[in-house]
Formats: sequence, C-alpha cells, structure tokens
Amino acid sequence: MANRGPKIQFIRQGPRRAVWLAGGGAVLAVAAWFWLQEPSRAAGAENAAAAPATAGATSTSSAASPPLMSPFWSLVRDAEDQVLAEHYRQAGVATAAPPPGSRISSEEWEARRIDARWCAEDGMRAGDGLSTIPGDSQSLSQAKQKHVAEAIRLLRARGQPLFSAVAEWLQFRYAEDEAMRGQAQENLQSLARSSRLPLAVFLALRAECEAGSVSCTRVPASLWTEVEPDNRLAWLAQLAETRQPLEQRRALLRAAESPRQMDYSRQVLSALLSLPVSGTPGLRAAAQVLLRAEVAASEDLVGAPAVQHLCKNLRVRDAEIQRACTVLAEHLWRDSEDRQGHKFALTLAADLAGDKLLWGERASELNLVEDQDAFESAFGIRDLQRQALGCGSHQGQFQQLADYAAVGEWRYLQGRQLVRAQAQALEQAKKSQP
Repeated sequence: MANRGPKIQFIRQGPRRAVWLAGGGAVLAVAAWFWLQEPSRAAGAENAAAAPATAGATSTSSAASPPLMSPFWSLVRDAEDQVLAEHYRQAGVATAAPPPGSRISSEEWEARRIDARWCAEDGMRAGDGLSTIPGDSQSLSQAKQKHVAEAIRLLRARGQPLFSAVAEWLQFRYAEDEAMRGQAQENLQSLARSSRLPLAVFLALRAECEAGSVSCTRVPASLWTEVEPDNRLAWLAQLAETRQPLEQRRALLRAAESPRQMDYSRQVLSALLSLPVSGTPGLRAAAQVLLRAEVAASEDLVGAPAVQHLCKNLRVRDAEIQRACTVLAEHLWRDSEDRQGHKFALTLAADLAGDKLLWGERASELNLVEDQDAFESAFGIRDLQRQALGCGSHQGQFQQLADYAAVGEWRYLQGRQLVRAQAQALEQAKKSQP
C-alpha cells in the first residue's frame, strides 16, 4: 500500500441515509461511467503490468485486508483510484517517486503529483469557490503562501526599487507573524524615503506602522504630493491625513486642479504578472491565479469621507468649494480606474447642484456594469478568484488578469459587458432567422 497514491477526498461518512441522499446520484454516475469504460480499464491493466512490484504489493495488501465497506462503496473507491491514477499517468508521474535516472527532482515530482490530484478532484469543488472537500481550502492556502514566499524572493533578486517595494508589500500583506509584518512595514517606509518612487510611497502609506512602534515611522502623505504634485490621489491622501481646516481646504482645491489620477495598484499586479507562472494545470497554477486576483481587487478611495464632509458642509457658504467639488466629481468619474472611484463620484454629485439628468445616466451605467445579468459575476475580479479553484483554464485566467492590469477594473468590466452584449445580439439574430 505504500506505493498507492493518496485517495481523492470524496466526502464519506459511511452508508448513512443522508450521504445516500446527497451523494448517491453522483456516485452512481461515477460507477456507471467506469462500467462503460471497461475496455479502457483492461488496456490500463496491461500498462500496469509494467510495474509488477507496485501492482503485486497492492494485490497482496488488498487480499490480506478484510472488506471494511459494502461492495457498493468498494466500487466507488476503485473508481476514485482509477480517476486519480489516470491523472497521474497523464501528468507523467504515475509512480510515487521518480524512476532511477530521472532528471526531475523528488520535490518537483511530488508537486506534479499534487497538481494531478488537484485536477482529479476538480469536479468535487463547489462552483461558488468554497471547497466541499475537507483539507482543500487549507491546501490552497498553503500553496498560495508558498508562492508568496517565492514571489518575494524573485522580486527582491531583481534589485530594483519598484520590485523591492512590491516584495515588501507582499511581505506585509501576507506575513506569517507580527515580526515579519513589522519588518516589512519598516522596510517599506525606508524604501519610500530613500527612493521617492511614487509606487513605494503609495504602498508605504497603505502599510501603516503599528501603534507604539519605535523603529517604524510612517511616511507623511505630503511626501506623495512632493514627488507627484499633479496626481489627484496624492492630494486626496493628504486631505485624509490632515486635521487642519485650512490645509484640508487647500488639499481639496489642489485635488480638483490636478490633471492626473494615478492609482498604483495595477503596477503591483503587473509586477506579479512579470514573474514565471506554472504552465501545468493544478494546485500551483490555482495558487498563482488566486494571489494575483487578490492583489488586483480594488479598495476604497483614500480620503473619500473627508472630501464628502467638506463638500457637504462648506459648499453652501463657500462658492469656491462648491466649484471644486463639482469639478472633482467630474474628474473622478472620468479618470477612476475602478468602480470605487465611480461610486464615490456619484455620491459626491448627489450633494451638489449638478446636472441631475447626466448623473442619472451615469448611475444607470454603473448599475449596468455591476448587473449580474450582464456578467458571469457581479464582482469582476472575484469571479477569477472563484475560477482559480478549477483546473485546466488557468492560462485563460492569467490572460484575463493581464487584460485587467492593462486597462484597470472599470474598462475591464466594460469590455466584458460589450462582449456579453454582442454575444446576446448574435444569439438573438440567429433565433430570428427563418
């Protein structure tokens, strides 16, 4: 039995009524399929003769062991074993260890077997991204953490401030303990000050130092406005940080005047996408897709509460603030790369005496982008997080992430909406033909 691969973790609780009701149909389907595939099984048995030691050990062990389950469940287990064995064979790792003289290391061989097992269990994972197989969520989490460590190593090895900043951000976000997290925070702040790279400053502001930390001093938002005085988001960050009314007013006016709006979240994703990815379907590719999808997920607009407070309370008695808030809402709608910026633009416009008809049309546009009927998922990038649990389509998912990194969430979702609408129009045209 030592040479047998790990069992596929189908849920089994013995021949209880609940299990029969929940899984009987699926089990019968599996059993029937293998009954129909009897000729293929016979061919597989001929191939198995090439490994007499393994087959002999299995047969001896099976003969010596008393039957511990009903013949029906024994048939199911045999079916599971054959599914797993076929995936091992297709992946080129049919044996438990690499054969003598193999150029593949034992670690890589085992990783390929784990990938094959992940694909063998693909059909048992729930469609909503939540595993129904005990241990699957944990194995994916562990694989992702291992990939994070490898990504950090590769990014640091490039020796460039941009990639070093992304590495420290990953270390901060996925730290396994508080010591590692704290060190990553310190490294980010130091890198932001020394490099004055906008991406490094952006990430350092998001990685706030722990309260009471002596060695970690968070960079001020004013550093971002120093290195990028024309970036609207830098002034919104400074507005969120200051408590002085005059400074808040100045930051709001500068944000409205700024010609650019650059969010560096996409650069983090692009840096990850520049790293090698697994070309083999399985657990490793799933972990790589999942990490990139998590990094791509948009966050709330920095400074939004402070901006809304100023615009709501000062616009009546301050005409300059009124104009600045109106211009800012227009710019946020025009330039935001994610839904959060567009949502906040709508919220801001609702408090202003703007063009109600225009903003009503924009609200409808946002609803259309988020409409579940228009997309496979209402959450865009979260759909990729769910898809990562599957097997065999990871290359397409990497391409989706590359498209996302190239254009941003808003245009990515608009593109999906357009493709969906075109497909629906084509289908309707086919139905209307005589």
